[in-house]
Amino acid sequence: MNALPVFLRISSAVRLTALLRSTAGFLRKVNLGSRVGIAIAAWLVATPMPLIATEIPSHPPRAPEIKTEQQSNRLQDDETPKADQSHSTEPVPHSQSIISASASDKSGTEAVNREEQGTEFWPPLFGYRLKVTDTLLALFTAGFFLVTLFLWLATRNLVRGADDTSQRQLRAYVGVQQIELRCVGFGIPDYQPAPRTIGYQHKDLLLVTLKNYGLTPAYDVRLWVNWYTMPYGERLPADFAYPDYGGIDPGVPQPTLTQVILHKDQEHVAIIAIFDLRPFIATRQEKSSMYIYGHITYRDIYQRRWRATFCQNWEPWSSAGVEFVPYKEHNDETELRKKMPARPPQRKQNS
Repeated sequence: MNALPVFLRISSAVRLTALLRSTAGFLRKVNLGSRVGIAIAAWLVATPMPLIATEIPSHPPRAPEIKTEQQSNRLQDDETPKADQSHSTEPVPHSQSIISASASDKSGTEAVNREEQGTEFWPPLFGYRLKVTDTLLALFTAGFFLVTLFLWLATRNLVRGADDTSQRQLRAYVGVQQIELRCVGFGIPDYQPAPRTIGYQHKDLLLVTLKNYGLTPAYDVRLWVNWYTMPYGERLPADFAYPDYGGIDPGVPQPTLTQVILHKDQEHVAIIAIFDLRPFIATRQEKSSMYIYGHITYRDIYQRRWRATFCQNWEPWSSAGVEFVPYKEHNDETELRKKMPARPPQRKQNS
């Protein structure tokens, strides 16, 4: 009777030995990496087994205890006081214990839920309870929006700054390059002002050379030239308004009526006729000081209008080329954003 199990055990041992030998031979043939992979696979396969085994209960469930009919009959045969006493000392029924256990479990669960909710919400604020995760997400979103807004504003300012810089670099810059006097009347001892007849060829001239120092053309270039005398050695008054004399009077300088276009590095010589040379003669004789001033208006390629002012002190006693010295003020440039109001005609009074 016992020979068959012994035989089965021996055959199983022989098969296991053969399997181990074949496995050992196979492992000798493969490289080290394959061996490591096989070992990891075997470990992964073998690892869940103890976990599954632990989940299986070690003892079968106990069946509920049921009282027999004889026990119930015996209880009925007992005396009434004993029955009352046994009833008073009888343990709590099984259903009541289950209800109490479930109630305790429910109360414990509610306590845990209340504790979890207490950790998920901030303390009440103005009667509202805010969730921690929602408020943090809202704050992060608001911060991200603000950062994006600041980045957009910075980028916009950079773009505008780059545009302004490119316009400043490329626009036209028109200014006075040179002022020169060509007057025949300086050599006439008994000089008399030129006649006021139309068509007279004037020989006393003031030449103002304009130049475009920018990289792009300047359009609608116009020039206004004026002069004013002060007692010798005195400067212009502090409240001097640098007026433009626009009346039609042969004795008063007039603005050039031509509008020219100046391209890059291009020059233009404006010729202004001098009807009365006596103020200039007085300055040559060091009896007065002469100030020549005016302004230039032009438009650049960006349709922006500019007004460049100039003021120079004429010192005829200096060497050639340095006779006109820039004055301390009225030598700047501004943009004409609005139309300049017209000045009323004024007449210059010379002593």
